[in-house]
Amino acid sequence: MKLLRKKESGQAMIMALIMLALGGLLVAPALNLALTSVRYHGLIESRTMESYAADSGVQYALAKLRNDPSTDNFTDNFTLNGRTVSVTAEDMGSNLHKITATATSAGGRSTTIESYFRTLSIFSEHVVISNGDVDINNSVIIAEDGQGERVEGEANMHSNADFAITGSELDGHITYVGDLSGSPGQYISETRVEEVKELPPIDTVFWENEAKATGNISYEDVEIRDEDAYPLGPLFIYGNLSIEKSEVILTGTVYVTGFIDVKTDSTITGAETLLAEGDVGIKSTNYDPASIPLIMSVNGGIECKSDSWVGALLYAPNGTIDLKGGPDNRLYGSVVGNEVIIKGTTVTYIIDIPDPEDLPGGEVIVITYGYGP
Repeated sequence: MKLLRKKESGQAMIMALIMLALGGLLVAPALNLALTSVRYHGLIESRTMESYAADSGVQYALAKLRNDPSTDNFTDNFTLNGRTVSVTAEDMGSNLHKITATATSAGGRSTTIESYFRTLSIFSEHVVISNGDVDINNSVIIAEDGQGERVEGEANMHSNADFAITGSELDGHITYVGDLSGSPGQYISETRVEEVKELPPIDTVFWENEAKATGNISYEDVEIRDEDAYPLGPLFIYGNLSIEKSEVILTGTVYVTGFIDVKTDSTITGAETLLAEGDVGIKSTNYDPASIPLIMSVNGGIECKSDSWVGALLYAPNGTIDLKGGPDNRLYGSVVGNEVIIKGTTVTYIIDIPDPEDLPGGEVIVITYGYGP
């Protein structure tokens, strides 16, 4: 054993005291570093949770817009991840919307996400869409702009099944899932595709509420005859609606639990909605291209009778849309149905058509997405 040198018996104590002093000097910075790291990671976690919550607000607004046509403008609040999320959707015009979602923590920190998006209805890019077959016979289907000038190649059509053409001029692109048949006619181009375009069901609860908004309810059939500039709607009809030799201007949603029959020498205008749970028959003699209504059948079909001039967006997801032929048969608008038959009719699709609000179905296209101030 090596003995301690004389007069150095306290050197271990000195070393211990030095180490203790150094340890004391190092502990505070180390604890401070650890605390800073904990705070940093806590802040990152908080910001991340706020970002997730704000993004959920944007997705919530987009889903609400897709599923509920009454939400062009709305403000809503909910709690997620311990954050209060405030969501605002604004209609900026021309189908452009802005969503602002702000997630705020209990400590008052907040993260805001702003997104601009555009909505397209199922009528926005096609003049004809059919869940089943499309049969076009001796007809002309073209596109125009809002000034009445023809736009080449924009009258697009789609069938989730077979597409048959006979002696017709179709000035647009054809897509179909089944087969293309018949005499070629004239059309810009055609493509067989796998994509099936789904026809969303009609939200009858929403439209019923719209029709009953002012309390106008009829518990019997409604007949309109020999009327000039007759305002109609909002109105809910437990029964049928018959219009003959009259000019009807839709001033709100009209919901009919039975059928709708528009007879000789009648006109329906107004950028509103006319809806029947049953069949719709139309024989009109004029239209207003600046005021196109949305005409829908929930469970039946829509027939535009021969020798008619009809201006409308026609929607029958569970029935057939049948445009009958005639010497000067015209439809100014679009058709979407479970099946579509067009015979001896000129269909004019308007690129800049002034759409009625709350069109069925649709698609939301996000244009910008970023963090706000």
